[in-house]
Amino acid sequence: MCAKVNLLLIIASLCVLTNADYWKARERFIKNEESQMLGFSLTLNKQEEIANQILMDYKYSEYDDGFQNPGMFAPGRHFFNSKQDVENSEVFRFIQRLPKGGALHGHGSALTSFDYLFSLTYRKNLYGCIVNERIKFKFLSHPEQDKTCKWTLISEFRRNDPDFDKWLRSQLTLDVSNPRETYPNINVVWKAMDDIFASVGPLLSYRPVFEDHFYQALLELYRDNITYLEFRKGLSQVYELNGTVYGPVQVAGFYKNIVDEFKKHFPSFVDARFIYAPSRNANNATVENYIKILTEVKRNYPDFLVGFDLVGQEDVGLPLTEFIHHFDKIPHDIDLVFHAGETNWYGTSTDMNLVDAVLLGTKRIGHGYAIVKHPAVMKEVKERGIAIEICPISNQVLMLVEDMRNHPAAILMAQDYPVVISYDDPSFWSTTGLSYDFYMAFMDGRALPHPKIMLTLIVFVIYLTTASTNDDYWKKREAFIKQEESKMLGSSIILNEKEGIANKILMGYKLREYDNGFKDPASFAPARHFFLSKNDVEKSKVFRFIKKLPKGAALHGHDTAIVSQEYLYNLTFKENLYACTTANKRLRLKFLMNANQDKSCEWTLISELRKENPDYNKWVKSQMTLVVSNPKQKYKNINIVWKTFMEVFSTIDSLILYKPVFQEHFYQALKELYEDNVLYLEFRGTLPTVYDIDGTTYGPMDSVGFYQEVLEQFKNDYPDFIGARFIYGPPRKVNDSTAVDYMQIVEEFKQKYPNFLAGFDLVGQEDLGKPLVDFLPEFKNISSKGIDFFFHAGETDWYGTSTDFNLIDAVLLGTKRIGHGYALNKHPLVLETIKERDIAIEVCPISNQVLLLLDDMRNHPAVSLIAQGYPVVISYDDPSFWGTKGLSYDFYMAFMGIASRDADLRFLKQLAKNSLIYSAMPKEEKELAMVVWNNQWEKFINDVVSEAGYYNEIHKVNDVSVIHI
Repeated sequence: MCAKVNLLLIIASLCVLTNADYWKARERFIKNEESQMLGFSLTLNKQEEIANQILMDYKYSEYDDGFQNPGMFAPGRHFFNSKQDVENSEVFRFIQRLPKGGALHGHGSALTSFDYLFSLTYRKNLYGCIVNERIKFKFLSHPEQDKTCKWTLISEFRRNDPDFDKWLRSQLTLDVSNPRETYPNINVVWKAMDDIFASVGPLLSYRPVFEDHFYQALLELYRDNITYLEFRKGLSQVYELNGTVYGPVQVAGFYKNIVDEFKKHFPSFVDARFIYAPSRNANNATVENYIKILTEVKRNYPDFLVGFDLVGQEDVGLPLTEFIHHFDKIPHDIDLVFHAGETNWYGTSTDMNLVDAVLLGTKRIGHGYAIVKHPAVMKEVKERGIAIEICPISNQVLMLVEDMRNHPAAILMAQDYPVVISYDDPSFWSTTGLSYDFYMAFMDGRALPHPKIMLTLIVFVIYLTTASTNDDYWKKREAFIKQEESKMLGSSIILNEKEGIANKILMGYKLREYDNGFKDPASFAPARHFFLSKNDVEKSKVFRFIKKLPKGAALHGHDTAIVSQEYLYNLTFKENLYACTTANKRLRLKFLMNANQDKSCEWTLISELRKENPDYNKWVKSQMTLVVSNPKQKYKNINIVWKTFMEVFSTIDSLILYKPVFQEHFYQALKELYEDNVLYLEFRGTLPTVYDIDGTTYGPMDSVGFYQEVLEQFKNDYPDFIGARFIYGPPRKVNDSTAVDYMQIVEEFKQKYPNFLAGFDLVGQEDLGKPLVDFLPEFKNISSKGIDFFFHAGETDWYGTSTDFNLIDAVLLGTKRIGHGYALNKHPLVLETIKERDIAIEVCPISNQVLLLLDDMRNHPAVSLIAQGYPVVISYDDPSFWGTKGLSYDFYMAFMGIASRDADLRFLKQLAKNSLIYSAMPKEEKELAMVVWNNQWEKFINDVVSEAGYYNEIHKVNDVSVIHI
């Protein structure tokens, strides 16, 4: 508590601090945050310090190279495309030698290297049969021994087809050179994995192979410096060549015997234990049989069996709640170690498995990918010391995360949650042991602590508690869920009767669309790139509802990119517009009286170029947008897309900065917002030079005057539009003298137009620009003159870099809002400060996806901010360049892709209210805006109810058959 008070005092008094004081305050803040990280409590001895220095030199070199060239950073790419680079890494080689303790999450049929698995297909008496283009295996003494298939010796296949081995390899691995094309969505890749499990099952169930395979799994772990294993398996039958078949208890005995034999050969290997983990797709009779098997195995091998789990793709399997009455029958000396939350859906039964896992007393959570969406679950996990088994490569291969830097485990590690790293199914993605997954976890952030911490997280046996009766359980569950819902953004809003009706209409649309997406992930718009899903968004009834909804204010947009793409392009048909092509084949545009007026380029009237080339219009359009049909191929990394982004700005600048267009453009920006039911704007701009066709130029204050004139005209034309304010946001990549010029401009702005200036920011790609800390003297100067900050900060997926640390400086400098704040969840102390000081976070979902911070909206870090009720506002950033108009598209993504399935009209209402609450409007204007918005809201609700036919629509909604997920 004292630390909190001291921190707040430091922040409050920054305006009088010297630079030296600031650096001390900053250092204390960073140390305080580091103290909450996983592993901080470890003290290294002298030799460990030396080893750590060697390791961190390797890490910083590799990490900083990646920062300079994001396309080469292995954790930022798909593992199948980066594996060779990982193996060449000095960090990886260091980790291979490091004693890694225990492997706590692996599946029995996929624990070895792929090479070893494939080598088993050369065993004698192995027959194959191809059904539906999939290989089936079985060891037989002769082909007539099994009449279920037309069996052929694998050796015969090889003799008859020189390409057979290549095909066979493809049957036993997920590893391909083009993973995102081969596996376009999560259901496709899971089907491929299930097909592999089906193929290798009979191969590995032949007793001699079964024993060799498990021994090899232990040996590969041991060689990777791992001394303990807990593995999951379903205890399927094992067979002999003569037809003898062994049941579950005997199979468990075989495992135990192999472990004992291995321990004799390698005495420093501690042990291996078994978690009985059959399929979650089972009926009641099958589950009852599971419990019988579990009980019998425990009775025969009490020290070997340590727990029970259910496995398989959670999204298509039965939820844990389906088995509550069966779990009561599990003996209390058997721990539950559940897979839960291996999903990027939010508010589905898969996602709610996390709640049930904790309530049922799970000792660890397998994957827990969705856990950051559940603050109450996180609280229980921390208080009860429930470890989370993180399998980074598995989560990427199985399409939960595209870029390891976006893995939610970064949040858990930043806040010292009990995390363990494991490998899941290494056979199928060509890894061996834990080193590859350790590498991914370690390289996620530049400043993450010594990986030795992972060794402290081996969990053997801890106390288990369960509900005493099913009734008790359901009451506990309901209370838990209500507690969690009470934290969500919008939960405090109480809807009136008509709002309740409108909400039912909205949720009928939402659940139908959401649940269709759950059944067919490829159709779910927020999970796909916006350029490929925009048409589907526009057809959505949810989107149409949101378009009509009064959305309050737009608080994050950039001056020259806040109109629709269509309007921007139509400006190129203005008279006297000339065009030229630069040396790097980029379009330049400028209004001129004649071509000789500007000698900097070979100008031609754009109308003439159109006449000469029928394809010219198509090329012009391509120069004014980021929209392409193949965004992942076109923009391979963040630097590439940002380079194109900045080139588009360069193309349109002289088009928009022509005074008549400049004024018309701003009027159109306001009109498009107004038509999207937005009543106020705060926008960032650089105040560049505006020009007239006769060569007259206008300075920064002239530009401000033009904005003011247009705004007043617009308010006269549309009296219920509240207004607009300007955040002066020049580029961050500048020298000291230019920075001083910025300060002079903003000070003059404040003096001449105090009611139009909201504050100051710096813009541009954070990763390549100067960090905020480089401008401390300038910030101190303007802060003392009553100029507020609205900093872009944390618009990055790097962790521990200067970009990432902009978040710390933003809050220490007293920012009123944070632009993007994408990396916020990795900074628990910054989050704490934000909540205490009520600093709003400006989230721009589509921008974050287009500019390659994330791939799938369900993985947006704002999900945990929304789940915990942080002050979030939704905005649009640069809609001109990605084909949107107004806020509705981003609101849709927040509602359908980021918020929970259960988030309803209250969430949207809170977003709209937040946009007014956290605006820079003075109190009186804010109160007026809220009155206007409330009137608009009431009318909107009345319109929705009346247009829907009131009871008819409610009857339809109530009759909607919503898929149970």
